[in-house]
Amino acid sequence: MYRICGRLEDARRIFREFHSPSNVVTWTGIITANAESGHFSEAIDLFHRTQLEGVLLDKTSFLAVVNACADCGNLVAGRLAQRLVREAGLEADVVLGNTLVNMYGLCHSVDEACSVFDSIQERTSVSWNVMLSAHARQGNFQMSLIVFRLMQLDGFKPEAITFLAVLESCAAVGSLETGKLVHSNIQEQIGELDPQVGDAVVNMYGKCGAVEEAARVFDEQGHRRSVVSWNSMIAAFFLNVLLEEAFRCFRTMQLEGFHPNFATFVNLLHGCTDLEALAEGDAVYGMVAETEFHSEPGIEIALVNMYSSCGELDAAYQILQGRDDVSLPWSSFLRATARYGYSNETLAVLRRIQLNGIFPNTTALVSGLSACVAPGFLRSGTGIHELVLEAGIQHHLVVATALFVMYGKCKSLDHARLLFDGMVQRDSVAWNAIMSLYSSYGRHEGVIELFRSMLQEGVRFNRASFCIVLSSLVYPAMLLIGESVHSMAIQKNYDEDDVVAGALVTMYARLGKLEKAREIFDRVSAKEPSTALWTAMISACVEHREHHQGLALYHQMLLEGYRPDKVSLLAALGVCSSLASLKSGRRIHEQVVEAGLEPDEVVASALVDMYGKCGGLEASRAVFQRSEKQDPVLWNSLLAVEARCGGDTMRLFHWMQQDGLRSDGASFVSLLAACSHAGVEDKAWDYFAAMKWDFGVVPASEHFGCMVDLLARTGKLEAAEELIFKSRLRLDSRLWITLLAACNANGDVSRVERAGMNALVLDPQNSGLYVTLGNMFAAAGREQDARNMRAALDELRALSSKDKET
Repeated sequence: MYRICGRLEDARRIFREFHSPSNVVTWTGIITANAESGHFSEAIDLFHRTQLEGVLLDKTSFLAVVNACADCGNLVAGRLAQRLVREAGLEADVVLGNTLVNMYGLCHSVDEACSVFDSIQERTSVSWNVMLSAHARQGNFQMSLIVFRLMQLDGFKPEAITFLAVLESCAAVGSLETGKLVHSNIQEQIGELDPQVGDAVVNMYGKCGAVEEAARVFDEQGHRRSVVSWNSMIAAFFLNVLLEEAFRCFRTMQLEGFHPNFATFVNLLHGCTDLEALAEGDAVYGMVAETEFHSEPGIEIALVNMYSSCGELDAAYQILQGRDDVSLPWSSFLRATARYGYSNETLAVLRRIQLNGIFPNTTALVSGLSACVAPGFLRSGTGIHELVLEAGIQHHLVVATALFVMYGKCKSLDHARLLFDGMVQRDSVAWNAIMSLYSSYGRHEGVIELFRSMLQEGVRFNRASFCIVLSSLVYPAMLLIGESVHSMAIQKNYDEDDVVAGALVTMYARLGKLEKAREIFDRVSAKEPSTALWTAMISACVEHREHHQGLALYHQMLLEGYRPDKVSLLAALGVCSSLASLKSGRRIHEQVVEAGLEPDEVVASALVDMYGKCGGLEASRAVFQRSEKQDPVLWNSLLAVEARCGGDTMRLFHWMQQDGLRSDGASFVSLLAACSHAGVEDKAWDYFAAMKWDFGVVPASEHFGCMVDLLARTGKLEAAEELIFKSRLRLDSRLWITLLAACNANGDVSRVERAGMNALVLDPQNSGLYVTLGNMFAAAGREQDARNMRAALDELRALSSKDKET
């Protein structure tokens, strides 16, 4: 009686008066009373007491216990209950079976749910519905659709609850065809759509990209429409990047007398977040500020996300002021600062949360780990690792992945690999992350081995997996592997994806197969064209010095209506630099300005380089002066231009030092090249020595090459040859080729021969060396040596031709 009246304390008092009741009805009553009042732990504790007291539970008792396990997610107690059900001979009971399936589904143990479902001999529609919901809840949407089809084949008519779960699955996997069939079934069996089902249909069409169908179903709902219906339609417009239509729908909703609720405002803010619509987001903020929802945590999180996605981190921060007592909005802000690369700010906010006595939640800790992107952040990263261990979440999939990525980015790849190997569970995201780390370290063979292991473990790979592996195929000997990966992409229907196709184009071009790259581009661009695919093909042409073809492709891309992005503009500027085409370069510069990319440091550097190679020194200087942020890359670009065009490189170098920017290897290449062109040997030696001792830059092949060129230009060929022999880079063919060119110009036959033969030993595939040596031998009257060089060149060309055919 007390249980039925909702008086739990009275029920507990009466139960205690029994001391050790043996009546199963009494135990069932108190267990049910606790469960129905939300005291699930107490209900399960009572269940364990029944076992100690030797009470034999009946069907009603088990139903109460299993439902309590389902509500609190206690999988261990649920398994014990199932074993006792079996021992009590009740495993054939369909109601208990359905309840167990539901419990396992809610406890995220779908395999056990399937096992119980398979054991139910006389299934009901409830059996099918709970199994279908279990798959959908776990994200196994394809399986939920299969269960739906099997349910129909078994002769059961779907109910409203069935349709809701199936429509959710269709929406999640973007299965428009299945969604249409389900919609047709609904119309046949139900006729006029129930409002909840109608909203689910609108949501399904919206998420499947069929916004017109969504609008038609929405209009057909007529007077049955609710605020939820309007929210579904607004979301459908946002999902299909129809910002104006979404806000028009919102205004119509208000005109028809519907008041926006909490979900409406969150919906609008999420849409503005995804589309980075700052002005519209500001307007929504103004509206929500006048409602009772303005201080709801969900609204604050949505506002923080919206302002963060639009790059307005100050506005996001202002919203969070005074929220030190709640860590969730701060977690959202942390995620944004980490995503935008504000590592120091992210770590500072994380410390602030802790100083206010709040232990960071999982999202905050993952964001903190994501902010540790360089060796200097290793100490902070290990500190967060300690917090992760303290929280006991080190085996959480997302956390474990963030941990090993942090160590990898902080230059501790071996530690990252140890953590990866020790993961309890590894999904495609984790595998892609470890492969990306190996790729960033130049461990290309390691990437391939990891991909093979991923396949052996049966992990489902995605297009990101293909792109990472394809980017790691950098040597001609890897062509067969590339072709195998390409074959796998075809089997999985990824070869028609524009991103994967772009990676294939780049891979084949890199490995010397430009014709194959063009074949893929022509096929895929006819079906799934994109700026990224065009850019990949243009870059492939640049790599193969097919500059005219690359420029023609760029112009064709514009004619077909594709707007150039940063990557395509950089590729086009590279073409203009190689062709020294000032006219085309200026036109592309105009497009850079239209795209608002001139302030970008990388684009500005490319513009400086392009104008320099086209002889436009003053234009290079003008771009440099207009740049808001003059970083070392931009300075180095102008240094290279000044050196190439005979400008005052040395004065510019000193200005760079005065600006507090530390010179790197590229800076000294330009500086030494300028000294070489000017013939100032003493100054060059001073800079060459200062590189290592004052700037910590170890001289590389390019620096030695500049010094060899300088010595050769001043007629000191013997000193140049001696410098190569004494350097640690004497096995670098480029130095011998530099000396070869200088000696050839000076007519030093014996030194030409020595330099040429040393270069040939190190670079036997360089056809230019055979030509130079052959011409030198012919000019010196050494006909037999000249014939030997020509024969060797013919053999090299024959082998090269054979390789291309295969």
